[in-house]
Amino acid sequence: MVVMFGYPATGKTYTSRALQKYCSQLNPTSLLTTFTIREELGLVDLHSDEQRKKVYREMMSRANSLMEASSSHAILDGNFNKYTNRKAIYDLAVQHGYEVFVVHCDVTNHAVIEERLERRKNMPKSIEHAASTMDLYHLIKNTADPLEVDLQNKSLINIIKVNSELQTVAVEHLTETGSYNLKDILNGVQYDFRKVPK
Repeated sequence: MVVMFGYPATGKTYTSRALQKYCSQLNPTSLLTTFTIREELGLVDLHSDEQRKKVYREMMSRANSLMEASSSHAILDGNFNKYTNRKAIYDLAVQHGYEVFVVHCDVTNHAVIEERLERRKNMPKSIEHAASTMDLYHLIKNTADPLEVDLQNKSLINIIKVNSELQTVAVEHLTETGSYNLKDILNGVQYDFRKVPK
């Protein structure tokens, strides 16, 4: 189970797709995205708290079905900026015997964020490209619970930090038992690095 974490325009969706592409060569791997769920359910107001809660409830339900069937590895692409949403997934993963990775996507240069958001405004209209303002970026960032909260609460997670601007990957935290999927995750998150637009 991989949970993407980060703010708009930090490379979460790009990284999650690369990871799915790589991991699918090894095992069946499903990608669930908040964008797809929003489009399917008509929940298109990115500023609505109520709609956001519905999206994450549905994400959790679909992830549970996947794990229950043990049919696939799963990658969950969303901001996951709230600890409560992350913990709900962690609890499901423990219940079904899944190892959990949090892939923390970050960009240190705000000019890069602004440039990427500006570029989205000229892309075809979709929910995925609708997150194109610095206002929304700051709303999500300023209301986020940092991953330190997860570690303080002793969540059994592995954390991988990805900087799509610098094309760097670092292991930030491993569970005490280590990880048997670490190599695949590291290879997957950088699978398409060479194609990332600068």
